[in-house]
Amino acid sequence: MRRWSSVFALAVAGALALLLAALPVAAMPTAQRATIRVGSPQKVSSQWPFWMAMQRGTFAAMGVDVDFDVTRTEPLTLQYLASNSIDVAVTTPGIALTAVEAGARVAVIGGLQNRMTYYLVGRPDVRTLADLRGKSVGVDQVRGALPAIAKALIAPSGLVADQDYELRVTGAQSERYAALSSNQTAATILAPPFDSRARAEGYNVLADTLHDLPPMQWNAYIVERGWAEAHRDALVGFLAALRVSAQWLYDPANREEAIQRLTNELNVDEAIIRGDYAFLVEQNQVFSRDASFDRDGVQQYITLFANEGLIPSPPPPLERYVDTSYWEASMQR
Repeated sequence: MRRWSSVFALAVAGALALLLAALPVAAMPTAQRATIRVGSPQKVSSQWPFWMAMQRGTFAAMGVDVDFDVTRTEPLTLQYLASNSIDVAVTTPGIALTAVEAGARVAVIGGLQNRMTYYLVGRPDVRTLADLRGKSVGVDQVRGALPAIAKALIAPSGLVADQDYELRVTGAQSERYAALSSNQTAATILAPPFDSRARAEGYNVLADTLHDLPPMQWNAYIVERGWAEAHRDALVGFLAALRVSAQWLYDPANREEAIQRLTNELNVDEAIIRGDYAFLVEQNQVFSRDASFDRDGVQQYITLFANEGLIPSPPPPLERYVDTSYWEASMQR
């Protein structure tokens, strides 16, 4: 009897194995996917490779699901990151510099747009920097990246902030544009596609970072170090997907699809996005091709912030604010 019981058990085990082998792949257990929550002050053209990776399934192909939240301003973005409401911040490197000096464990791990394309845009009656005397310029915060950049762009005129003109906090880019168009401010800092829209409506570009300042990093990927260490593989896949997406964007064969996809994502006039593609992709190639940040561009930020008294002077070394290990690993994917 015992022998027959053993035979029966073996037969059942064999049948079960055959049954499991015959099941569809979808019915088998799959590896758990990681979700990364990304936050940025606004949805803009300067995030083009990111949105293509979202829309074309490039993140998913790397085993990563991505959620996106609009955080409105850089200070709020840092608050979301510090409170674990988002996992990756897409902003200028500025918030990483000031956060580190305040004791936060954050770091720049990669780059999205490695050449800054901010524009100081004035109302139709403001034709030169000198015309800003006695007027207000819209920014997003009292002290930080945008106010420092605004002052640097206006400096050649000899005008001094808080003495010859006012820096007025009007909010995120869409809110700064609204304040400009309603005559609450005489000028403001805008980026694609908002600057294109402003120029089409008769506003004047008074200065821009691409031509009037040393090369500076713009959008960077910033993380809290503890979270990043616990989610290393997901971050590596995230950066690898962005590299693949940037390479796709730079392929001229994908021009029309890229324009249509971003037009739908941002819900703006197609002509504006076509102009942004020509300027950002074809003419100036501002996007990182491999999701790395520009070391010299981040160093310029460090110098600017030290001069503004936002971080110690002489400034600490670059390595205090960055971690390249995730990007290095992503290059093997």
